[in-house]
Amino acid sequence: MVFVNAWMLLALVPLAFFYLRYRPANPSRSTHLLYAAALLMLLALARPAVVDTAQTKQHETHDYIVAVDASFSMQADDLSPTRYAVAKAAIARLLRRHPHDRFTLFAFTANALLISPPTTDTAISLQALDALNPQYILSKSTDLRSLFKAVAKLPMREKTLIVFSDGGDESDTAGLATLLKRSRIRPYFAATGTRHGAALKKDGRLLKDRRDALVVSRINPMLEPLARESGGRYYEIRTPEDIDALSDDLDADAVKIHTFRVQSLHELFFVPLLLAMLLFFAAATRLHRLYPFVLVAMLTPHAARAGVFDGWQLHRAQTALHEKRYEEAARAYEKMTPSPKSFYNAATAWYMAGNYAKAIEYYRQIKTADPVLKEAVFYNMGNAAARMHRFDEARRWYLHALSLTDDPDALHNLRVVEARARQHQPPAVTARKHGNDRASAGVQRKNDNKRKKKAASDGKGDSKRPAETAAHGGGGSEHRTKRIPVADKNAPETPQHRLGYRAYELINKGYSHESKPW
Repeated sequence: MVFVNAWMLLALVPLAFFYLRYRPANPSRSTHLLYAAALLMLLALARPAVVDTAQTKQHETHDYIVAVDASFSMQADDLSPTRYAVAKAAIARLLRRHPHDRFTLFAFTANALLISPPTTDTAISLQALDALNPQYILSKSTDLRSLFKAVAKLPMREKTLIVFSDGGDESDTAGLATLLKRSRIRPYFAATGTRHGAALKKDGRLLKDRRDALVVSRINPMLEPLARESGGRYYEIRTPEDIDALSDDLDADAVKIHTFRVQSLHELFFVPLLLAMLLFFAAATRLHRLYPFVLVAMLTPHAARAGVFDGWQLHRAQTALHEKRYEEAARAYEKMTPSPKSFYNAATAWYMAGNYAKAIEYYRQIKTADPVLKEAVFYNMGNAAARMHRFDEARRWYLHALSLTDDPDALHNLRVVEARARQHQPPAVTARKHGNDRASAGVQRKNDNKRKKKAASDGKGDSKRPAETAAHGGGGSEHRTKRIPVADKNAPETPQHRLGYRAYELINKGYSHESKPW
């Protein structure tokens, strides 16, 4: 038998000291039972376990690291439909051709981001690849050096790196080759693009640089000599099928046989835990010993008692909202039973009262697993920060919201704060507001099905201006309406895997200070 948390046994020393030093002269049976229960509790925390016989297993696999360039130049259309789409399809084809190999996925621009840890589960890798949305990638430059440094930190002794990129603006061939050799990285460069290149477009318009010249992106000719000097290989990818040549070369590598030992444990912590509970209840079965517990339970405030006054506070809040006394409404919501619903309504009321700092304070207190509520919270926090001219903070909250849903309002407001940050002007953004018909009810959805169908059918107008509002349920609070784009029936299902807002923050880090954005 072993103890998983053997260090917990050290607590037996002070327990024994207190028992020998401070016990009464004639200890009662309850005292002995309580000390025995404490002893068994410590044993349970130490997690006793029985060790099974170790087994040796072998696993034949290749270990590959795939990195895809997600910078803006990969949206060039010299490959159909775009370079990024071709690279993504080629990676998916490569993963399916090697179902038993282990892949690690990176996305990189000026910064490198791990989007899928090492795994032999092709489905997980494909979901991670599908979850990366180039629409949220704001960086424009490509930095191979930052990618190589990130890969060098991986635990593999020898690293096979497959890079899908147009090469960006890199030019230090010798320095990059030295870095690759020192880090024991063998690169396979899948140059995605054409040598003649293509002019970059944004929102249908041709991009121009500071000298008013068209921005044309083509394969960086540095990639081929870099592959040669670092002991790697070079390929040009025009279609997803072009990856087959690289795949065949990977198959020609020697198969690595990984040997490892597997040893399992059968934990027995529940045995001393159960005995400790029995001894504790045996020590506390006398009626006079239960009085303190009953008294504490009676004096402790709980939701059932607090909820008695929620109806009155809700009525006060709704009346104040109807009469546009927003600060009074906010204070009424504050007196309700603490819940995501009450915090959300209090925050929205403070927002309507113009106290944006107070609104953010209450939005921050909302803890929920509901993605709809989370997105609305992040969106409104972005609006509140923008109202206070804290544009960097507003940008961060809008990115949080966009990581949960493809919200055109959040994307629009993100662009607004980026533009207004340069102009030093307050952006015109509007908070979403949720109605409240019962204190214990969940947060209502932003629009009912009828409004969604109507918005989808007409599909015109500016969805970013404060639209007409409609009262709901108990009244007093209002909903902001949004136009919903018509759904594509042939569109693929959204994968379960989704990158969090922190991922896009990391890959976009420092994008506004890029010295060579193209």
